[in-house]
Amino acid sequence: MLKNKKEKAFCFTGPLAEPISSFFEEMRLSGHVYNEEGYYLRQIAHTAEQEELEVNCLTEEFVESWCQKREHECHSNWGSRVVVMRKLAEYMSIRGMEAHKPMIQVHQKASTFMPHIYTDSKLQRIFKQADLLPFYPNCPNRGPVASLLFRMLYGCGL
Repeated sequence: MLKNKKEKAFCFTGPLAEPISSFFEEMRLSGHVYNEEGYYLRQIAHTAEQEELEVNCLTEEFVESWCQKREHECHSNWGSRVVVMRKLAEYMSIRGMEAHKPMIQVHQKASTFMPHIYTDSKLQRIFKQADLLPFYPNCPNRGPVASLLFRMLYGCGL
């Protein structure tokens, strides 16, 4: 039963249907929406059915094959797939089912963010332009608010 409109319904089939369904339901009961993860779980169930896995069993070959990065897959999607498989394997092994945990460790991709440091003259020009914003009848406080906002953002390091 869906608790809110954001949750999507999923139906799992195949040899892993029972553990995946109970894992999925437990995650939802613990407060997670688990929609994206539900798609991954449905793919796991479908792939297990195609590969004719044993009932309630995650083999090493299946898990390692599932966790390999796909050719056109972004780093975050790959990481999400591996995390879902790892959580499912842990859930199954805690409940006494045969489940191989993925050996792949997905590390966060290094950030390419480079901060922009404004010079004093650029900051003075920004503040001056904010101070010079014209008055509009439908927005009478535009100039003072913009002026304060830009100075506050600067003062907070944002």
